[in-house]
Amino acid sequence: MASLQNDEIDVTADDQTKINAFSRANARFHELEDDIRNQKELKQNFEDAQQELMLGEGSAKLLIGEAYMDVTEDTANEFLEGQIERTQAELDRLSGELDSVRSLMSTLKGQLYARFGNNINLEEE
Repeated sequence: MASLQNDEIDVTADDQTKINAFSRANARFHELEDDIRNQKELKQNFEDAQQELMLGEGSAKLLIGEAYMDVTEDTANEFLEGQIERTQAELDRLSGELDSVRSLMSTLKGQLYARFGNNINLEEE
């Protein structure tokens, strides 16, 4: 009769901490991807508005709070340039954090697969 292999591996507190850390990092990774996608869309909207402003009549309206204010084309353009710069800075920050999270996930994935082999699945479905 063939002997049965026991594939169960004891999970230590350190293992569980790594699994939890990977799970949190994975959730943060997806949040960052969404944030980056939203920031890229916002930046594109500002760039589109800037293009429209160039085709305009020399004046524009800016939405400040709940009110529209008449401003010159130069003022609107300065505002849009500032928004584009801030959005790009946020994109850079988010991309840096995404790289850090990706690196952490890779490290944890290597450690967990080394410990558990095929008994753990850390891949996206």
